[in-house]
Amino acid sequence: MPQLERASQLMGIVGGFAGLLALVVELLQLRAESVPVRRGSAVLFDLVDYAVPVDAALDQIRLGVKPAVGSRLGAASALPTYVERDFDGDLRWLIAQGGFVCLHGPAASGKTRSAVEAVRSLRRGHRLFAPDGPAALRTFAEVRPSNAVVWLDDLERFLGPGGLDTPLFQRLCSPSHHDVVVIATIRDAELSRRAEVPRLRDHDAPEAADMGARLLAQIDRRRLIAVSSHLTEAERDRARSVADDAVRDALGGEYGFGESLAAGPALLERWSFGEGALFEVGRAVISAAVDCRRAGWVDPVPSSVLEALHSGYLHQSWRKRGDLPSLDAALEWASRPVMGASSCLLPLVGRTYQASDYLHDRTAVGDGPIGSAQVPDEVWRVLSEVADDDQLVRIGLAADQAQRPDIGERTWRIGADRGHPWAMMKLGMRLASIGRVDEGEQWLRRSVDAGCTPTLGPLGYLLMSRGETGEAELLLRQGAAAGDVGSMTTLALLQRRTGADSEAEHWLRQAANTGYPMAMVRLASLLSERDAVDEAAQWAKRASDAGDPEGLTMLAISQREPDRAEPLLRRAADTGQARASLGLAAIYADRGEFPRAERIARKVADTGDVMGMWMLHRLLLHRGETAEAERWLQRAAQYDPAAMTALGRRFGDQGDFHHAEVWMRRAADAQYGTAMVFLSAILISLGKIEEADQWLRRAESAGIPDATSLFATYRKAVSKPTDRQ
Repeated sequence: MPQLERASQLMGIVGGFAGLLALVVELLQLRAESVPVRRGSAVLFDLVDYAVPVDAALDQIRLGVKPAVGSRLGAASALPTYVERDFDGDLRWLIAQGGFVCLHGPAASGKTRSAVEAVRSLRRGHRLFAPDGPAALRTFAEVRPSNAVVWLDDLERFLGPGGLDTPLFQRLCSPSHHDVVVIATIRDAELSRRAEVPRLRDHDAPEAADMGARLLAQIDRRRLIAVSSHLTEAERDRARSVADDAVRDALGGEYGFGESLAAGPALLERWSFGEGALFEVGRAVISAAVDCRRAGWVDPVPSSVLEALHSGYLHQSWRKRGDLPSLDAALEWASRPVMGASSCLLPLVGRTYQASDYLHDRTAVGDGPIGSAQVPDEVWRVLSEVADDDQLVRIGLAADQAQRPDIGERTWRIGADRGHPWAMMKLGMRLASIGRVDEGEQWLRRSVDAGCTPTLGPLGYLLMSRGETGEAELLLRQGAAAGDVGSMTTLALLQRRTGADSEAEHWLRQAANTGYPMAMVRLASLLSERDAVDEAAQWAKRASDAGDPEGLTMLAISQREPDRAEPLLRRAADTGQARASLGLAAIYADRGEFPRAERIARKVADTGDVMGMWMLHRLLLHRGETAEAERWLQRAAQYDPAAMTALGRRFGDQGDFHHAEVWMRRAADAQYGTAMVFLSAILISLGKIEEADQWLRRAESAGIPDATSLFATYRKAVSKPTDRQ
């Protein structure tokens, strides 16, 4: 091929590493042959040369690039001169390699513009696919043309039920196909929000995250490019050399470079300050649209919804006026470009509107007319009435994260009653977490029956915690075989409780190798217990680098030296990581700083954390507060087999073998090996010789270290003169 001959000449002339780079660029810039693509509901068009005609600027705006202050919409000057960013080299290498690349940062920081420039440089002539939602993305994955760019601006629109998950991601980003690159952008606020996932009752349970959130946790952090709203000194030097008034004016602004270019502060001012009836109604419409986004509505908002909601944002004195402008007039005012750049509302097809990313972000930090207020109940109600099934799941999750669990439960119930598998899962986990276990189990089972593979992990865990380990194992193996990392990790937990550490390690490694941080942490824990300290630290660091604060905790624990572990634990505790806080409490207790340790343990225990309850129990026992210590142990024993075992031992030590048997049996039924040994000893004391022998054999076959000698020791401690030997 002539192109390859040209590439070979480049290699010969330039040689070495520079020649290799030239070859990569040369091959990536070859124009692809025409490939038929099913259009569906997506937008498909060819990228053009860098010397863009006027209509190419419109295409860039359509992709999400914001016009500059003082520009005329649709003109070539709508986009300012691009200022090279320090991360551009890394970004271009990732795009050259193909696969997934995500730029994250604040609104109006320049994420989309940087992505456009890199694509135009390296993927010229390729086809760009800009799906308008998850369904169109799946359509593309079915066809999967070669030499394609998949454009996912505002990645949150493609996450959640029916959206981008691990199997779809693997189809799009196959390691054997470097000709397809998936480029995404997401705001930091959205990225952080999706890292906050609820769990089923306790720390060991699988998350209730949707598959999109779980996917984000698995992505190699090297493929996430951070984009700051402020320029580095080197970037500012490059900007000063640009002959563009808009760029130079933005350099002198008091705000971030990107937000100044896109008139972000002016948007906030337009929304916040003004006079007259048109301003009042326009501000109310913008507020309603922003709150819809805060309530988890990621799609454009229909004008009918804004019409139903906006009056709630008007001051009482304005609501009674009979001379207010029409909704159409208010929408037109809110959609006007500010300073020739962005607008507060973006008008879209079908009389729908999208609130500005910038206004959404500023509201999240308390700015603007509604920054200090909760989303009104009326917004939740109206949205839940018009939402489709997938939207209901997102709204419920947003309500849960906004500390409105009542609204989350009500919203998920609507979706569950319609038969939506994810809504059933969310509702089931919510109900189980507040003690309505039987009803929660019913919804989880219905979700599994509807084909929702990620529900197998939570349902399996629920059954495991109740001692129904046979069915739990079947469900977890089914999920693990289907590639669900949550099921793999929970199955490993079950195997560890029975002493089958070898199989547990197999499943943890399989899940960890997909990039799943929870599996990395648990694998590090297993390796640390085995004294494989170096490998444990490596996995803990990988989890920490992936953004999991528990990875930092595990990394600290792997240090084995309190002085080295303490600063790492402090960093993790500052993120709200309960295990890190308890690690600090353990260090303080070891130093004799018991009041300080108790304060931390009590704070964690008050959140419902089982390990916090356990540590507080131990500290109170040390101080002689046996009554309160017993209460905390009783609470922990409702959920945790280790606490059940400890409580059973206390009853046994006191001669109360009836209650000792009850608690040991619960823990043993949950496949907790140590409890099997102690239960055997208690059963001997009660004269139940045959059953005692069965449990001891189960403990030995489960690989409990020194089960026989442990049995003998405890048997001696609980023996009575009347025992039948």
